[in-house]
Amino acid sequence: MKIDYRKLIEEFIAVLIASMFMAIGIVFELFAALGGDSITVIEEGLSKTLGVMVGTASILYSTFMITLVFFFARKYLGWTTIANALMIGSFMNLFYPLLAPIFTSDILFYRYLVLLASVVLISIGCVILIRYQSGMNTADALATEIAARLHVEFRYARIALDGLMIGLGYVLGGTVGIGTIIAMALTGPAIDYINKLVDVFKAMKTSE
Repeated sequence: MKIDYRKLIEEFIAVLIASMFMAIGIVFELFAALGGDSITVIEEGLSKTLGVMVGTASILYSTFMITLVFFFARKYLGWTTIANALMIGSFMNLFYPLLAPIFTSDILFYRYLVLLASVVLISIGCVILIRYQSGMNTADALATEIAARLHVEFRYARIALDGLMIGLGYVLGGTVGIGTIIAMALTGPAIDYINKLVDVFKAMKTSE
């Protein structure tokens, strides 16, 4: 089978850019300190428990999830899934110390703005992945397999998985709060909205 190197390079660049957006978004979420989404909560908890940087905890979490998906839901695993999962942690370790001097205010309104900015950044990264990815993210892949095996709807499997991760992350020391609700409630709609915006801009460009 002939390898399309141009497509491969485009996908790699897309995953690289998406990972940067998502990593910066997660760092914003951490600095807001209002609570994050389920994955951020468990990664923060691992970071505090193991005494490692959050990005390193993200890599450990991703390695564990990739291993689970490989053995139980391999058909949903693509190379971009693996690359994105591992790149995010590396970029988090890069950007966390670089951005730390900026986030010194404890003003609540400011922290909410930072949280909302994190939702936008993470959503942009997700949209890029949706358009270029050759596999699901690990949490969705696992939830899809659980839903298929237990004969339940995907959303219920994903809610249960998110609940498990939030609970475990909280026990490990991760921050759970109003930010957790905001992040999980707004990220999906934000992804849909940005995705539609991209379609509109592409349609306008095509019609020119």
